[in-house]
Amino acid sequence: NLASGMMAGITSPTRPWFRLSIAGFEDSAASPAVNVWLDEVRKRMMRVFQESNYYSAKATQFFDLVVFGTAPMLIYEDFDNVIRCYNPCAGEYYVASSPELKIDSFYREFVMTVKQVVQKWGIANCTESVQVGYRTGGAAWTREIKIAHSIEPNTGDFPENPKGWPYREVYWEWGSTDEKTLAINGFHESPANCPRWDLVSNDSYGRSPAMDALGDI
Repeated sequence: NLASGMMAGITSPTRPWFRLSIAGFEDSAASPAVNVWLDEVRKRMMRVFQESNYYSAKATQFFDLVVFGTAPMLIYEDFDNVIRCYNPCAGEYYVASSPELKIDSFYREFVMTVKQVVQKWGIANCTESVQVGYRTGGAAWTREIKIAHSIEPNTGDFPENPKGWPYREVYWEWGSTDEKTLAINGFHESPANCPRWDLVSNDSYGRSPAMDALGDI
């Protein structure tokens, strides 16, 4: 009930739930033209949200937030729908805070099949083990590979560092003796959106109202 109420009250798919503004243009002579432009931008953003999986991912994020107190959602550019959102499962991710207590680092371990790994990153970027499995075909395509994923501030101390980007993202096959990475990307801002319900002191993970509720038993 709480998660659905937040979805309907904060980010309802059926009504405009945000407005855009530019500081300094509220009372200027250019305000009418600026307002028309901002309204068009808002309409286009709303259309992107509607035609992508944003709202379904947002519903999952609200549910995770009220249950676990921490609810990351990854938002990436997408060729077909402009954006594509992903909800990491509780238990597979780790987060860390900046000195300002904002989440600036995100790490996770998750599994993908051999076929999925090759389709996403290309066979040339995969380890020899995955390449052999893909060429074998059949049941080998469904073998699960543990993937490690990090998003963190780009401090410049990483091999093949994406220079000029405030954030870096790295994918690699967990536990592999091959030093090859699946992908290294750079971002102007972190693709990991990670709200937390309530914080205590220097905790990276939030606390939720569900933690004070009685269990079903």
